[in-house]
Amino acid sequence: MGITDSFPRTWQCVRCTYMNSFTTSSHCEICGADRDAKLWICCSCGASNPVHIVLCNSCGSEQNTFKTKKTDWPCPKCSFVNFSDSTKCLVCKSDKLSNNQPVKLKDPVAIEVDPSRLGESQNDVLKCHKCQTLLYDNTGTHCMVCGTPCMTEGFKPRPFPQSSLPKVKPEDHPSSSGVWKCVSCTLLNDPNQTICRACGSKKGDRDKPIEKLPRSDNTWVCPVCTLTNSSSIKFCNACNTSEGDVSWTRNAERLSVPNSPTHKTCETVGVEAKRIHDENRAKEQWKNIVEICSQHNMSFVDDSFPPDPSSLYFTPRSSTHPRVARWLRPQQITSQSQLPWEVFRNPSPSDIMQGVLGDCWLLSALAVLTERPSLLEKIIVTRKICDEGAYQIRLCKDGRWTIILVDDFIPCNEYGMPVYSQAARRQLWIPLIEKAMAKLHGCYEALVAGRAIEGLSTLTGAPCETIRLQVSSTNPSNEDVIDKGLVWAKLLSCRNAGYLMGASCGGNSEDADDHIYTRVGLQSRHAYSILDIRNVQGNKLLRLRNPWGRFSWKGNWSDMSPLWTAELREELMPHGADEGLFWISFEDMMQYFDCVDVCKIRDDWTEARIASFLPPFAGGPSEVVSMAVFSPTQLDLCVYQKTARNPSSPQSLVDLCIILFRSMPNTSRPELISIISNSKRTVKGSVSFSVIVEEGVYVAVVTSFSHWRSGGGKQTGTAYPSYVLAVHSSRAVMIEQLPMTEFLLADAITWMTIKNGKSHTGIPGITIYYLSHDMAGLLVVAENRRQDMHLLVNCDCAGSFNVVSTRGLLCTTDVIPPCHRQVVIILTQLEGNDGFSVSHKLNFRTMIDNGDGDYGAQHMPELGKDLIGLHSPRPIT
Repeated sequence: MGITDSFPRTWQCVRCTYMNSFTTSSHCEICGADRDAKLWICCSCGASNPVHIVLCNSCGSEQNTFKTKKTDWPCPKCSFVNFSDSTKCLVCKSDKLSNNQPVKLKDPVAIEVDPSRLGESQNDVLKCHKCQTLLYDNTGTHCMVCGTPCMTEGFKPRPFPQSSLPKVKPEDHPSSSGVWKCVSCTLLNDPNQTICRACGSKKGDRDKPIEKLPRSDNTWVCPVCTLTNSSSIKFCNACNTSEGDVSWTRNAERLSVPNSPTHKTCETVGVEAKRIHDENRAKEQWKNIVEICSQHNMSFVDDSFPPDPSSLYFTPRSSTHPRVARWLRPQQITSQSQLPWEVFRNPSPSDIMQGVLGDCWLLSALAVLTERPSLLEKIIVTRKICDEGAYQIRLCKDGRWTIILVDDFIPCNEYGMPVYSQAARRQLWIPLIEKAMAKLHGCYEALVAGRAIEGLSTLTGAPCETIRLQVSSTNPSNEDVIDKGLVWAKLLSCRNAGYLMGASCGGNSEDADDHIYTRVGLQSRHAYSILDIRNVQGNKLLRLRNPWGRFSWKGNWSDMSPLWTAELREELMPHGADEGLFWISFEDMMQYFDCVDVCKIRDDWTEARIASFLPPFAGGPSEVVSMAVFSPTQLDLCVYQKTARNPSSPQSLVDLCIILFRSMPNTSRPELISIISNSKRTVKGSVSFSVIVEEGVYVAVVTSFSHWRSGGGKQTGTAYPSYVLAVHSSRAVMIEQLPMTEFLLADAITWMTIKNGKSHTGIPGITIYYLSHDMAGLLVVAENRRQDMHLLVNCDCAGSFNVVSTRGLLCTTDVIPPCHRQVVIILTQLEGNDGFSVSHKLNFRTMIDNGDGDYGAQHMPELGKDLIGLHSPRPIT
């Protein structure tokens, strides 16, 4: 569609949105599209779409016969195509521009490439397969709009010859009027302007990053690709980013050279609404791939996870008798069954058949999930057999949802039978999910060893927690005594809430103890599904299923136990006994099982996922998350960090802890009022806690200290560790990311230590608090409530092992002024499985002055500017 009515000297290409000069050609200089190509208007949402797109880019509605006319005009703000007799935009109410005003373009569209032009040149320009908007050149690695890496998810973007492109620079775009094109956001600006009206970039400025555009009443600007979106949608039309969100990849790149935190706001959205939205976006990519494969009469091959040894192992292996001899499509696999292949065929836990791969943790999680097939089917986006062999799986890794594209090549042996996991009755859901997990982590070898709770978290994205039934044998001194009454109450509560539960049997046992479990019909180091929990006639019973269905419990309340009465059998086993399905008493459960993994799956909840980072010094450009709660709400907060399953080069983990405070409302600076709750502080992939809060404003503070170095300085040349905070809530919550104020971290640590820690006293008005339980180290806070005396504190932690100190040394001396408190030292476990220990010896006394006659605090070692925000004395308010 030409746009001569709005800007007579240029016309906008329907395919790539490039502004062409009318004097140069009747075809687009970039993609070759005809100048008079048509658009179609969606009758559902009013969005404009190119004719080759079947479904609306905005709402997904099917294309209709409604076409635009030559005299219709595109809105300069939101690009909606309006009728010629309209003076205001139907969508955003902007005025129709006069002839001497430039047009601001919005929402680039997909480029359809003539297949006959493929492969004509080695120097190709590639289209982003995710946002379908801009182009990669052959020197770039990420899309300039949404940040997606080239060739991610295995689909090579369709090229067209670069030789056919004119060598035209954006700023050199021909126009006799002197209009110039912004190199940051591509907006055409008036000649007398030197600053871009959209993003604030200077004329000719190539290096200035795109800044966030001001938000109006009826639109919001995507923080990743700067596309202006309607307020009626919650996710960007171009890059699928939620309002106020920043994608992991783009955020990680930003963190490499930290800048000041940006102001971001969003609202938690329904879990089901988010899933449906993700699926609809993914299906557009899938349809595009299937269409191309169908046109060329070929099957899809995932070149980012190819059918070769690189997808099997971290390092190539050579063997005269390889287990995986070839990769076969389902139709090529040797099978005795005559059933046609299906993705799902009434799936049940007994369908799961483990292969030679040691990924029982994943299969156990799948077995728990298969107790509710409707939940299982939400994982696989492509739920029907695809003749082209392209499938999409939705998984949640490290707190971020991602949709994995895989082909249907399955590793098989020389006899044509699958080597790894498979499903009975010729179903594909197990090998497809297993392959998607392997691709997500790098290769199949990466799936060896793990815990079922990791599988539940990845498969569902829901908050998960572990209820311990036995004290850990590795670190019993750091755990509470197991309260059986509390455990039983938690299990009943989880059952009433409808959560998924899996029990780990003999997870801490040795091989020599296997006979103990075999004798009673159990399998050690194995996960069981918990189907029911009942208290019947004073008997506390749990109903379990062995997903492999080959062994059943032989003790009290087993199928043949004399404890059963006819009445109880009728109530609890109306259909008789079933292989692998049994009842067990709570006492026996506590004896033979070490923990229960709980997956809090709730479709009626809302969620939001916020990315940020952890600077290794106090006062760095870090952020807190403010949450506005409008009625009593249950919150599940979980912090994730990047993890890797490669044993040869594991991801360097930091300690994580999240603390929730009540805050002052209506302020841009977080002001803490009181502490609500906190998680454990551990060096693991994630930490979490659950709490019920009243109406009000709350601030979540995420802390980490193990990556701090001597003197508190940051690691030179190293990117800051990043994390994702997942907020799950029973009601919608408004979320805002705010810069952390200078002393907020010190106040947060102080309040948590005072609330949860133990204390040393002896001098009136003086208290030393210390906290080590569930803290992966030690926190020490000294409080001087005296109005006339200074406090001298010597803290000796030299007896500690395998820890790092925020102060750089294990022995410190501090002088704290009257009516002040101070975070004296923080010790944190170093990463690794070698264990750690902490000890502290305190010597403190009061003094008339600070030791040398001058007012003020004295510290040894001295507090550098990177430590003042955490360790300088704070007034007691």
